[in-house]
Amino acid sequence: MSTWELIRAPGVGTVLVINSHVAVLAFAYTAVMPVFLFEPIHLGGTSFSPFWISVFMGVGGLSQALWLLFVFPPLQRRINTGGVLKVCAIAWPFFFTAWPLGNWLLRRHFNAVFWTVAPVVTVVGSGVAMAFGMFFNHVFVNRCMLIVLVACQLAVNDIAPSHETLGTLNAVVIASSSGIRSIVPALSTSLYATGVRNQILGGQMFWLIMVIAAALLYLVVRYLPEKAKGKVTRREESST
Repeated sequence: MSTWELIRAPGVGTVLVINSHVAVLAFAYTAVMPVFLFEPIHLGGTSFSPFWISVFMGVGGLSQALWLLFVFPPLQRRINTGGVLKVCAIAWPFFFTAWPLGNWLLRRHFNAVFWTVAPVVTVVGSGVAMAFGMFFNHVFVNRCMLIVLVACQLAVNDIAPSHETLGTLNAVVIASSSGIRSIVPALSTSLYATGVRNQILGGQMFWLIMVIAAALLYLVVRYLPEKAKGKVTRREESST
């Protein structure tokens, strides 16, 4: 099959759209989050020092690893790949909403409440990483040689028309993710800067856009092809 024939194969286009949607959410969040944490409270951020920014980002990364290692495998076996994507799609808008609410708490000097809730949000909210496949490339893993195959990657594997087309399909997915990565960080940080500079919604315009985009993901995931949902039959379980 040519690349164009592969993209037009049944279900492949839908899975590529879902993967791209998830990539946009992930790249936008990771680009803006350090800036948001550094931004002064009165402009819409949290006024974190570089040390606390690194702590929060480190806790988030460690939490993602724990979710992927210990929660994702049994959860995927229980509710299949499609179920994991739906759970993440439901959780993502609440995760994004938590950060402007954190700024609201700090503006009103509810610091104790913020420092109680923010670490919990960081740890629990990192579970949305189960939706995103971090493909093997130097940007993500550098010399660690670590490949994390999670929900989107499993859906890509399942929707491939044949084993012979799996390599080409993964190349298409990685190429599209690289294209998104070249655009989304600049676009998302520009949107955030515009909201802060003009104090649109108290500097929280970016988070409103992200909440809407995350909510739309649930509608997109509903069209996940049956073949890509990763359902395991009794016969497959017994054979393994």
